[in-house]
Amino acid sequence: MASKVARRGFIFAALCSFLLPAPAAIAYVPIFSVVKSGQHAHIETTTDAKPLPGASVEVYRGFGRHGEFPKSKALLILTSDQHGEVTLPTLPSGKYLIVAQSGPNLKDWLYLDLSSNERSAQPLGLALIPQPPTFEQRLAAVEASTDIATVSQLRGIVCDRNGYPIPKATVDVLIKGTQGKKHAAKLRTDVNGRFSADIAEGQYLLNVSAQGFAESFRSVTVSRPGSGDELQIKLEIAPSST
Repeated sequence: MASKVARRGFIFAALCSFLLPAPAAIAYVPIFSVVKSGQHAHIETTTDAKPLPGASVEVYRGFGRHGEFPKSKALLILTSDQHGEVTLPTLPSGKYLIVAQSGPNLKDWLYLDLSSNERSAQPLGLALIPQPPTFEQRLAAVEASTDIATVSQLRGIVCDRNGYPIPKATVDVLIKGTQGKKHAAKLRTDVNGRFSADIAEGQYLLNVSAQGFAESFRSVTVSRPGSGDELQIKLEIAPSST
């Protein structure tokens, strides 16, 4: 198996999925290394150390110093063959961002400095690994969920897995069906982890977050009459970034 060029890291909430044809949706991809190459670079796409046929391989011209995603559309889009391989055509010398994806969450990328007109001899590896779901994907999942709390008024408590209240947590109340674009309220929990808001009857999605914790989503219907119970939202410790 040819050697692989490893680039790993967490993709921030600002990152969106690599859906075509809208590369502008991706704001930032971290730069870990830049690979020097000649013409006709041979790229091998894999997942779980196995060749990945049918992967989309997008080629973008240029990239920012700090990983800003190119604002232009892909220069070209290739598809890996039955062996998970693609070969780049002749390209002008310069810097390129190569992005490979398969399905909604398998992704990898590399930064290429094409500085030679000679044919490249060293194969380049893109090992596609599952990425965390994007904000949009998690929002769509909770919208489709049948686990909906019906209450007469919006009030509740945010706590950790042991039941201890989390003060200063953010509770973003989104209007259901707006893809997170319309907000009914944005709240902060008090010193006892509690929040409340006087909002109209309707269907809402709660996006709850706090420093050091993984964000959580909850589907809520405000209806009168309805349950007077207080919502309890538990947050898990955020995964370590190390």
